[in-house]
Amino acid sequence: MKTAEQSERRFRLGMYVLAGLAGYGGTVTTQAISYVADDFGKSQSTQSFALAIIRLDWILLIPLVRLYDRRGAPRLTTTLAAMSILCSCLVALSHNFVYFVITQLIARTFFTALAVVVAVRLAETSSTGQRGCTSATAIISAGIGSGLTLVPLALADTSISAWRAFYVVPVLVLPLILVLAAHPVRQRLLSAEQTGQPSAENGTLSHLPTRKFATLALGLALCMVFINPSTQLLNEYLRDAREFSSPQISFYLAFTNIFGAMVLVGGKGLSDKYGRRTLAVLGVSGYVIFQTVAYMTNTPTIWLAGSAASAMASLALPIIPLMPAELSRGNTRGQRSGDLLAASRIGGLIGLTFVSVLVRSLPLGQAIAILALPALAGSILLLQLPATHDRELSP
Repeated sequence: MKTAEQSERRFRLGMYVLAGLAGYGGTVTTQAISYVADDFGKSQSTQSFALAIIRLDWILLIPLVRLYDRRGAPRLTTTLAAMSILCSCLVALSHNFVYFVITQLIARTFFTALAVVVAVRLAETSSTGQRGCTSATAIISAGIGSGLTLVPLALADTSISAWRAFYVVPVLVLPLILVLAAHPVRQRLLSAEQTGQPSAENGTLSHLPTRKFATLALGLALCMVFINPSTQLLNEYLRDAREFSSPQISFYLAFTNIFGAMVLVGGKGLSDKYGRRTLAVLGVSGYVIFQTVAYMTNTPTIWLAGSAASAMASLALPIIPLMPAELSRGNTRGQRSGDLLAASRIGGLIGLTFVSVLVRSLPLGQAIAILALPALAGSILLLQLPATHDRELSP
Protein backbone atom coordinates (compact mmCIF):
# COMPACT_ATOMS: atom_id res chain seq x y z
CA MET A 1 0.00 0.00 0.00
CA LYS A 2 2.82 2.33 0.91
CA THR A 3 4.58 1.57 -2.38
CA ALA A 4 1.38 2.33 -4.28
CA GLU A 5 1.02 5.69 -2.49
CA GLN A 6 4.65 6.56 -3.23
CA SER A 7 4.13 5.64 -6.88
CA GLU A 8 1.02 7.84 -6.98
CA ARG A 9 2.92 10.79 -5.48
CA ARG A 10 5.74 10.35 -7.99
CA PHE A 11 3.21 10.23 -10.80
CA ARG A 12 1.52 13.45 -9.70
CA LEU A 13 4.86 15.19 -9.23
CA GLY A 14 5.82 14.11 -12.74
CA MET A 15 2.55 15.46 -14.15
CA TYR A 16 3.06 18.77 -12.36
CA VAL A 17 6.56 19.07 -13.80
CA LEU A 18 5.18 18.37 -17.28
CA ALA A 19 2.54 21.04 -16.69
CA GLY A 20 5.40 23.41 -15.90
CA LEU A 21 7.15 22.33 -19.10
CA ALA A 22 3.98 23.04 -21.10
CA GLY A 23 3.65 26.43 -19.40
CA TYR A 24 7.24 27.27 -20.34
CA GLY A 25 6.71 26.21 -23.94
CA GLY A 26 3.50 28.20 -24.22
CA THR A 27 5.20 31.43 -23.07
CA VAL A 28 8.66 31.24 -24.57
CA THR A 29 7.65 32.66 -27.97
CA THR A 30 6.41 35.90 -26.44
CA GLN A 31 9.71 36.41 -24.61
CA ALA A 32 11.99 35.45 -27.49
CA ILE A 33 10.33 36.80 -30.63
CA SER A 34 11.81 40.32 -30.57
CA TYR A 35 15.35 38.93 -30.13
CA VAL A 36 14.80 36.41 -32.92
CA ALA A 37 13.60 39.20 -35.21
CA ASP A 38 16.70 41.26 -34.39
CA ASP A 39 18.94 38.29 -35.18
CA PHE A 40 17.36 37.77 -38.60
CA GLY A 41 16.75 41.46 -39.34
CA LYS A 42 12.95 41.37 -39.36
CA SER A 43 10.55 44.28 -38.71
CA GLN A 44 7.89 44.57 -36.02
CA SER A 45 5.13 43.93 -38.56
CA THR A 46 6.88 40.70 -39.53
CA GLN A 47 7.00 39.75 -35.85
CA SER A 48 3.24 40.26 -35.54
CA PHE A 49 2.58 38.18 -38.64
CA ALA A 50 4.84 35.41 -37.31
CA LEU A 51 3.02 35.38 -33.97
CA ALA A 52 -0.31 35.11 -35.79
CA ILE A 53 0.98 32.10 -37.75
CA ILE A 54 2.40 30.43 -34.63
CA ARG A 55 -0.92 30.84 -32.79
CA LEU A 56 -2.62 28.71 -35.45
CA ASP A 57 -1.22 25.71 -33.57
CA TRP A 58 -4.77 24.74 -32.52
CA ILE A 59 -5.47 23.61 -36.11
CA LEU A 60 -2.72 20.99 -35.86
CA LEU A 61 -3.59 20.31 -32.24
CA ILE A 62 -7.13 18.97 -32.70
CA PRO A 63 -6.17 15.67 -34.42
CA LEU A 64 -3.23 15.32 -32.05
CA VAL A 65 -5.21 15.43 -28.80
CA ARG A 66 -7.82 13.08 -30.28
CA LEU A 67 -5.14 10.38 -30.12
CA TYR A 68 -5.83 10.38 -26.38
CA ASP A 69 -9.08 8.54 -27.11
CA ARG A 70 -7.33 5.80 -29.11
CA ARG A 71 -3.85 5.42 -27.61
CA GLY A 72 -2.68 4.70 -24.09
CA ALA A 73 -2.36 7.83 -21.97
CA PRO A 74 1.11 7.00 -20.51
CA ARG A 75 2.61 6.43 -23.95
CA LEU A 76 0.98 9.53 -25.44
CA THR A 77 2.09 11.69 -22.51
CA THR A 78 5.74 10.71 -22.79
CA THR A 79 5.66 10.95 -26.59
CA LEU A 80 4.24 14.49 -26.50
CA ALA A 81 6.77 15.56 -23.86
CA ALA A 82 9.68 14.10 -25.81
CA MET A 83 8.51 15.66 -29.08
CA SER A 84 8.06 19.03 -27.35
CA ILE A 85 11.68 18.97 -26.19
CA LEU A 86 12.99 17.73 -29.55
CA CYS A 87 11.11 20.38 -31.52
CA SER A 88 12.22 23.06 -29.07
CA CYS A 89 15.84 22.10 -29.78
CA LEU A 90 15.12 22.28 -33.52
CA VAL A 91 13.89 25.85 -33.01
CA ALA A 92 17.24 26.67 -31.38
CA LEU A 93 18.96 25.50 -34.58
CA SER A 94 17.02 27.93 -36.79
CA HIS A 95 19.14 29.33 -39.63
CA ASN A 96 16.49 31.73 -40.96
CA PHE A 97 13.22 33.32 -39.85
CA VAL A 98 10.95 31.06 -41.91
CA TYR A 99 12.55 27.95 -40.40
CA PHE A 100 12.06 29.50 -36.94
CA VAL A 101 8.34 30.13 -37.51
CA ILE A 102 7.71 26.62 -38.86
CA THR A 103 9.58 24.80 -36.10
CA GLN A 104 8.11 27.07 -33.42
CA LEU A 105 4.59 26.35 -34.73
CA ILE A 106 5.25 22.59 -34.48
CA ALA A 107 6.88 22.88 -31.05
CA ARG A 108 4.03 25.01 -29.69
CA THR A 109 1.54 22.43 -30.98
CA PHE A 110 3.23 19.67 -28.98
CA PHE A 111 3.56 21.85 -25.86
CA THR A 112 -0.15 22.76 -26.00
CA ALA A 113 -1.18 19.15 -26.63
CA LEU A 114 0.94 18.13 -23.64
CA ALA A 115 -0.88 20.67 -21.45
CA VAL A 116 -4.27 19.31 -22.56
CA VAL A 117 -3.32 15.66 -22.01
CA VAL A 118 -1.79 16.36 -18.58
CA ALA A 119 -4.96 18.19 -17.50
CA VAL A 120 -7.26 15.36 -18.60
CA ARG A 121 -5.00 12.68 -17.18
CA LEU A 122 -4.80 14.37 -13.79
CA ALA A 123 -8.58 14.65 -13.71
CA GLU A 124 -8.97 10.97 -14.58
CA THR A 125 -6.56 9.86 -11.87
CA SER A 126 -7.95 12.08 -9.11
CA SER A 127 -10.63 10.99 -6.69
CA THR A 128 -14.00 12.68 -6.35
CA GLY A 129 -13.64 15.89 -4.35
CA GLN A 130 -9.97 16.31 -5.29
CA ARG A 131 -10.06 17.10 -8.99
CA GLY A 132 -10.36 20.87 -8.52
CA CYS A 133 -7.41 20.95 -6.14
CA THR A 134 -5.32 18.86 -8.52
CA SER A 135 -6.19 21.12 -11.45
CA ALA A 136 -5.27 24.23 -9.45
CA THR A 137 -1.91 22.73 -8.52
CA ALA A 138 -1.22 21.96 -12.19
CA ILE A 139 -2.05 25.57 -13.11
CA ILE A 140 0.31 26.83 -10.41
CA SER A 141 3.01 24.57 -11.88
CA ALA A 142 2.32 25.91 -15.38
CA GLY A 143 2.60 29.44 -14.00
CA ILE A 144 5.97 28.64 -12.46
CA GLY A 145 7.12 27.18 -15.78
CA SER A 146 5.93 30.29 -17.57
CA GLY A 147 7.83 32.47 -15.11
CA LEU A 148 11.03 30.52 -15.71
CA THR A 149 11.23 32.05 -19.19
CA LEU A 150 12.57 35.12 -17.38
CA VAL A 151 15.78 33.21 -16.56
CA PRO A 152 17.14 32.99 -20.14
CA LEU A 153 15.68 36.47 -20.74
CA ALA A 154 18.41 37.84 -18.50
CA LEU A 155 20.98 36.49 -20.99
CA ALA A 156 19.21 37.65 -24.14
CA ASP A 157 21.20 40.89 -24.48
CA THR A 158 24.61 39.22 -24.14
CA SER A 159 24.71 38.09 -27.79
CA ILE A 160 22.70 38.46 -30.97
CA SER A 161 22.05 34.71 -30.92
CA ALA A 162 21.57 34.33 -27.16
CA TRP A 163 17.82 33.84 -27.72
CA ARG A 164 18.58 30.22 -28.63
CA ALA A 165 19.09 29.51 -24.94
CA PHE A 166 15.32 29.87 -24.48
CA TYR A 167 14.77 26.73 -26.51
CA VAL A 168 17.48 24.58 -24.94
CA VAL A 169 16.17 24.90 -21.36
CA PRO A 170 13.43 22.20 -21.82
CA VAL A 171 16.18 19.58 -22.25
CA LEU A 172 16.54 19.71 -18.45
CA VAL A 173 13.21 17.85 -18.17
CA LEU A 174 14.38 14.95 -20.37
CA PRO A 175 15.43 12.68 -17.44
CA LEU A 176 11.87 12.87 -16.09
CA ILE A 177 10.52 11.77 -19.48
CA LEU A 178 12.75 8.70 -19.34
CA VAL A 179 11.55 7.87 -15.80
CA LEU A 180 7.88 8.19 -16.79
CA ALA A 181 8.45 6.01 -19.84
CA ALA A 182 10.14 3.33 -17.73
CA HIS A 183 7.52 3.36 -14.95
CA PRO A 184 4.08 4.03 -16.44
CA VAL A 185 1.20 4.55 -14.01
CA ARG A 186 -2.36 3.41 -14.58
CA GLN A 187 -4.25 5.46 -17.13
CA ARG A 188 -7.46 6.09 -15.19
CA LEU A 189 -8.56 6.07 -11.58
CA LEU A 190 -10.18 2.78 -10.68
CA SER A 191 -13.87 2.96 -10.04
CA ALA A 192 -15.26 2.76 -6.51
CA GLU A 193 -16.54 -0.75 -7.19
CA GLN A 194 -13.08 -1.92 -8.28
CA THR A 195 -11.33 -0.46 -5.26
CA GLY A 196 -13.96 -1.53 -2.76
CA GLN A 197 -14.35 2.05 -1.53
CA PRO A 198 -17.76 3.66 -1.08
CA SER A 199 -18.94 5.40 -4.23
CA ALA A 200 -19.62 9.12 -4.47
CA GLU A 201 -22.88 10.14 -2.84
CA ASN A 202 -24.35 11.58 -6.01
CA GLY A 203 -23.32 8.79 -8.37
CA THR A 204 -21.42 8.89 -11.65
CA LEU A 205 -21.29 11.74 -14.15
CA SER A 206 -23.16 11.18 -17.38
CA HIS A 207 -21.94 12.13 -20.85
CA LEU A 208 -23.12 15.68 -21.54
CA PRO A 209 -25.29 15.83 -24.69
CA THR A 210 -23.65 17.42 -27.72
CA ARG A 211 -26.08 20.36 -27.78
CA LYS A 212 -25.34 21.36 -24.18
CA PHE A 213 -21.62 20.87 -24.70
CA ALA A 214 -21.78 23.12 -27.78
CA THR A 215 -23.53 25.75 -25.65
CA LEU A 216 -20.69 25.61 -23.13
CA ALA A 217 -18.12 25.85 -25.93
CA LEU A 218 -19.94 28.91 -27.29
CA GLY A 219 -19.95 30.44 -23.81
CA LEU A 220 -16.20 29.86 -23.49
CA ALA A 221 -15.59 31.39 -26.94
CA LEU A 222 -17.61 34.50 -26.02
CA CYS A 223 -15.62 34.86 -22.80
CA MET A 224 -12.36 34.65 -24.75
CA VAL A 225 -13.54 37.45 -27.05
CA PHE A 226 -12.78 39.72 -24.08
CA ILE A 227 -10.16 37.76 -22.12
CA ASN A 228 -7.64 37.34 -24.94
CA PRO A 229 -7.41 41.01 -26.02
CA SER A 230 -7.62 42.32 -22.44
CA THR A 231 -4.56 40.29 -21.44
CA GLN A 232 -2.47 40.52 -24.63
CA LEU A 233 -2.95 44.26 -25.08
CA LEU A 234 -2.57 45.26 -21.44
CA ASN A 235 1.11 46.20 -21.73
CA GLU A 236 0.37 48.37 -24.75
CA TYR A 237 -2.50 50.08 -22.91
CA LEU A 238 -0.39 50.78 -19.83
CA ARG A 239 2.48 52.14 -21.91
CA ASP A 240 0.50 54.29 -24.36
CA ALA A 241 -2.70 55.31 -22.56
CA ARG A 242 -1.38 55.50 -18.99
CA GLU A 243 2.22 56.37 -19.89
CA PHE A 244 3.70 53.68 -17.63
CA SER A 245 7.43 53.10 -17.95
CA SER A 246 8.78 49.56 -18.38
CA PRO A 247 9.60 49.23 -14.64
CA GLN A 248 6.12 50.52 -13.76
CA ILE A 249 4.50 47.96 -16.07
CA SER A 250 6.56 45.16 -14.53
CA PHE A 251 5.64 46.28 -11.02
CA TYR A 252 1.95 46.62 -11.94
CA LEU A 253 1.84 43.09 -13.37
CA ALA A 254 3.69 41.65 -10.38
CA PHE A 255 1.52 43.52 -7.88
CA THR A 256 -1.82 42.57 -9.43
CA ASN A 257 -0.84 38.96 -10.12
CA ILE A 258 0.14 38.44 -6.48
CA PHE A 259 -3.54 38.55 -5.54
CA GLY A 260 -4.42 36.03 -8.23
CA ALA A 261 -1.65 33.72 -7.01
CA MET A 262 -2.87 34.04 -3.42
CA VAL A 263 -6.42 33.04 -4.41
CA LEU A 264 -5.14 30.19 -6.57
CA VAL A 265 -2.91 28.77 -3.82
CA GLY A 266 -5.21 29.47 -0.89
CA GLY A 267 -8.40 28.42 -2.65
CA LYS A 268 -7.22 25.29 -4.46
CA GLY A 269 -10.14 23.24 -3.21
CA LEU A 270 -12.90 25.84 -3.53
CA SER A 271 -14.40 24.34 -6.68
CA ASP A 272 -14.47 20.91 -5.00
CA LYS A 273 -16.43 22.41 -2.11
CA TYR A 274 -18.77 24.91 -3.75
CA GLY A 275 -19.07 23.47 -7.25
CA ARG A 276 -17.70 24.32 -10.70
CA ARG A 277 -20.67 26.30 -12.01
CA THR A 278 -20.77 28.87 -9.20
CA LEU A 279 -17.06 29.65 -9.30
CA ALA A 280 -16.85 29.61 -13.11
CA VAL A 281 -19.62 32.19 -13.52
CA LEU A 282 -18.44 34.27 -10.55
CA GLY A 283 -14.80 34.18 -11.64
CA VAL A 284 -15.34 34.99 -15.32
CA SER A 285 -17.94 37.70 -14.81
CA GLY A 286 -15.92 39.23 -11.97
CA TYR A 287 -12.78 39.30 -14.12
CA VAL A 288 -14.64 40.93 -17.02
CA ILE A 289 -16.17 43.63 -14.81
CA PHE A 290 -13.03 44.52 -12.85
CA GLN A 291 -10.72 44.37 -15.87
CA THR A 292 -13.09 46.69 -17.74
CA VAL A 293 -12.90 49.10 -14.81
CA ALA A 294 -9.09 48.87 -14.96
CA TYR A 295 -9.14 49.81 -18.65
CA MET A 296 -11.53 52.72 -18.10
CA THR A 297 -10.12 54.43 -14.98
CA ASN A 298 -6.98 56.22 -13.86
CA THR A 299 -4.63 55.46 -11.02
CA PRO A 300 -4.98 54.47 -8.22
CA THR A 301 -8.25 52.75 -9.19
CA ILE A 302 -6.48 50.82 -11.93
CA TRP A 303 -4.31 49.09 -9.32
CA LEU A 304 -7.30 48.04 -7.22
CA ALA A 305 -9.37 46.93 -10.21
CA GLY A 306 -6.47 45.01 -11.74
CA SER A 307 -5.83 43.18 -8.48
CA ALA A 308 -9.51 42.30 -8.12
CA ALA A 309 -9.63 41.07 -11.74
CA SER A 310 -6.62 38.82 -11.14
CA ALA A 311 -8.20 37.37 -8.00
CA MET A 312 -11.53 36.70 -9.71
CA ALA A 313 -9.84 35.04 -12.70
CA SER A 314 -8.08 32.63 -10.34
CA LEU A 315 -11.45 31.32 -9.17
CA ALA A 316 -12.29 30.11 -12.68
CA LEU A 317 -8.84 29.05 -13.91
CA PRO A 318 -8.82 25.50 -12.42
CA ILE A 319 -12.30 24.74 -13.77
CA ILE A 320 -11.74 25.08 -17.54
CA PRO A 321 -9.22 22.18 -17.82
CA LEU A 322 -11.65 19.91 -15.96
CA MET A 323 -14.55 20.44 -18.36
CA PRO A 324 -13.54 17.86 -21.03
CA ALA A 325 -12.86 15.15 -18.44
CA GLU A 326 -15.96 15.69 -16.34
CA LEU A 327 -18.43 16.19 -19.18
CA SER A 328 -17.39 13.31 -21.45
CA ARG A 329 -17.04 9.56 -21.62
CA GLY A 330 -13.55 8.14 -21.50
CA ASN A 331 -13.38 7.59 -25.26
CA THR A 332 -14.33 11.18 -26.20
CA ARG A 333 -12.27 13.28 -23.78
CA GLY A 334 -9.47 13.97 -26.23
CA GLN A 335 -11.95 15.04 -28.90
CA ARG A 336 -13.82 17.38 -26.56
CA SER A 337 -10.57 18.83 -25.23
CA GLY A 338 -9.66 19.77 -28.79
CA ASP A 339 -13.12 21.20 -29.42
CA LEU A 340 -12.98 23.43 -26.34
CA LEU A 341 -9.48 24.61 -27.17
CA ALA A 342 -10.52 25.44 -30.73
CA ALA A 343 -13.55 27.37 -29.43
CA SER A 344 -11.40 29.41 -27.05
CA ARG A 345 -8.78 30.19 -29.71
CA ILE A 346 -11.42 31.24 -32.25
CA GLY A 347 -13.06 33.46 -29.65
CA GLY A 348 -9.73 35.09 -28.83
CA LEU A 349 -8.98 35.64 -32.54
CA ILE A 350 -12.39 37.28 -33.04
CA GLY A 351 -11.77 39.55 -30.06
CA LEU A 352 -8.37 40.67 -31.33
CA THR A 353 -9.84 41.30 -34.79
CA PHE A 354 -12.66 43.42 -33.39
CA VAL A 355 -10.24 45.45 -31.27
CA SER A 356 -8.03 46.13 -34.29
CA VAL A 357 -11.10 47.57 -36.06
CA LEU A 358 -12.50 49.48 -33.08
CA VAL A 359 -9.24 51.25 -32.19
CA ARG A 360 -9.35 53.09 -35.52
CA SER A 361 -12.08 55.31 -34.07
CA LEU A 362 -11.99 54.64 -30.31
CA PRO A 363 -9.36 54.60 -27.54
CA LEU A 364 -8.13 51.12 -26.66
CA GLY A 365 -9.81 51.20 -23.24
CA GLN A 366 -13.23 51.86 -24.77
CA ALA A 367 -12.71 49.17 -27.41
CA ILE A 368 -11.95 46.61 -24.69
CA ALA A 369 -15.00 47.76 -22.70
CA ILE A 370 -17.29 47.07 -25.67
CA LEU A 371 -16.06 43.46 -25.78
CA ALA A 372 -17.16 43.02 -22.16
CA LEU A 373 -20.77 42.66 -23.34
CA PRO A 374 -20.36 39.35 -25.26
CA ALA A 375 -18.08 38.08 -22.48
CA LEU A 376 -20.76 38.65 -19.84
CA ALA A 377 -23.24 36.86 -22.10
CA GLY A 378 -20.74 33.98 -22.34
CA SER A 379 -20.44 33.78 -18.56
CA ILE A 380 -24.23 33.38 -18.36
CA LEU A 381 -24.01 30.43 -20.77
CA LEU A 382 -21.59 28.79 -18.33
CA LEU A 383 -24.62 28.31 -16.07
CA GLN A 384 -25.22 25.25 -18.27
CA LEU A 385 -22.39 23.53 -16.40
CA PRO A 386 -23.89 20.58 -14.48
CA ALA A 387 -22.91 19.71 -10.92
CA THR A 388 -19.73 17.65 -11.30
CA HIS A 389 -17.56 18.25 -8.24
CA ASP A 390 -19.11 15.52 -6.07
CA ARG A 391 -19.52 12.79 -8.67
CA GLU A 392 -17.30 10.11 -10.15
CA LEU A 393 -16.15 10.38 -13.75
CA SER A 394 -17.98 8.30 -16.29
CA PRO A 395 -15.88 5.37 -17.63
